[in-house]
Order: sequence, then C-alpha cells, then structure tokens
Amino acid sequence: MQNETPFQIALIIALVPFLVVRTYYRIKTRTFSKESFPKDNRVMLKILLFILALTFVVMIMWLINSDLMRWASFSLPGWIRWGGMILSLAATSLLFSVHQILGKSYSPKLEIKEKHNLVTTGPYRYVRHPMYSAIFCWTLGLVLIITNWTTIFLPLAFALYVILRLPKEEMMMIEKFGEEYKSYMNRTGRIIPNFFRKDK
Repeated sequence: MQNETPFQIALIIALVPFLVVRTYYRIKTRTFSKESFPKDNRVMLKILLFILALTFVVMIMWLINSDLMRWASFSLPGWIRWGGMILSLAATSLLFSVHQILGKSYSPKLEIKEKHNLVTTGPYRYVRHPMYSAIFCWTLGLVLIITNWTTIFLPLAFALYVILRLPKEEMMMIEKFGEEYKSYMNRTGRIIPNFFRKDK
C-alpha cells in the first residue's frame, strides 16, 4: 500500500498555481460577474459545475484523510502519479501563456470583444483552443494524482462540454474573420496540434 502523503502534497502543488492563475486573470479581465457567465449549453454547464464541486469535496476529504476515499481508489504506479503532477503543472503553464496572449480579449462567454484580433501566435500557432487543452490536461493530471474513480467524471464532463461548445465558437469566429479563420483552421488542430499542418 502506497504512502499517500507525498501525493497529497503533489495535489496541493498541482492545485494552487492553477487556481492562482485562473483567479488572477478572472479579476484582471473582470470576468467574475454574473454577466460574464457562459449562457450556452446551460444544462451541460450546470452538470459540469456540479461535478467540479463534487470533485473538490472528494479532493478535500482525500487531503484530510485518504482512508475516507479508499473505497473508490484504483491503483497506479507511483511514477504515473508523479507524472500527473507534472502534467497539471505543464497545463497551468500553458494556461498562463494563453491568458497572457489573450489579455483583455479573454471572455468565458461566446462573444467577440471590441478590437478583437485573431490570435495565431504562441500556443495558438498550433491549436485554436489551447485554453481548453490546458484545462483538460489539468483535470486529467488530478485524476492521475488522486487515483479515485469519482474524479474521472471531471475530465469526461469537461470534454463533453467543450465538444458541444466548439462548433458554436468556431462558427462565431468564421462569421467575424471569414476566410482568414478558415485558413487558420486548415493549418491548426482544435485542441491538439495538427501534425500535418499545411504551412510546414
């Protein structure tokens, strides 16, 4: 039986930087208000938020006493669990980069802000929606650290939410940027890099 204390520390290391980055940029871009709350796919969003809240309860219980959640635990080698921490930190680094590039253009809603330019630099050179990539990888890293079946629903629910949201988001971008965005779509992936980009 593995000693869970190192992985409890790993979870804190994975959680804190992500929450700091997310909170800082939400405050900086003033997107904490009710008006900035996404209005698309409300049912799916409510399900995602419920699962997120449930996951955080599980994480807190696991941090307080890992034995409380042993009934739902599964086994992974220690190196994979440490890999989960590294994955979460890498995802947080990507999230920070995305927020830095977007600046005030960031919005959790589907909207085109005033003076909104098409961003194709940094991680946007390879994927059109790197913020979703970052958040998904972060949630997956948490699952690998905690090794608890109840947490698996978080990345799955987030992935489903993104799948439902992306067609609307890309249509909005096409309406705004037209052929420029269509050309951008041809040389990039949605959330994972397109290794067969036409601009190679």
